[in-house]
Amino acid sequence: VAGAVVLSLPGDSAALSEDADRFAARVAAARDEAVVSARPIAVWIAPSGYGFDARQDRQWVPLNARTLANRDWKPGTVARIEGEAAEVAAPPGTDPSAAAAAPSRARFWFDSTGLPNAAVEVVLSRGANSDRIIISATGEVGRPR
Repeated sequence: VAGAVVLSLPGDSAALSEDADRFAARVAAARDEAVVSARPIAVWIAPSGYGFDARQDRQWVPLNARTLANRDWKPGTVARIEGEAAEVAAPPGTDPSAAAAAPSRARFWFDSTGLPNAAVEVVLSRGANSDRIIISATGEVGRPR
């Protein structure tokens, strides 16, 4: 008796969909964390991945939460924030003037009631495929199909 095993690696579309699903779920969790902890929580996006910061003593500091740890994009995934909500920011602990010289992150945030600073559209692309994650002005997080 002979057998064969066929392994199927996810294509661009499947890998992108996985990144988008994970990102949308984690953004919704960040919104919920802002409400539960009664403090603003930011979502930052960089070329290599994304992560979360909390507002503390009038500055953004990395969020220490196992469930909202920084995450890398899958290789080949590119992300950008569309709209005016994004703030260009240097990572916490670096010189803020570095953001203007070499922007490394874009950031939006949820206030302590779960509302974003503005409606946001995050576009993920990979190869010829793209996917959108929408954060509405009321804080709803979704992926239009």
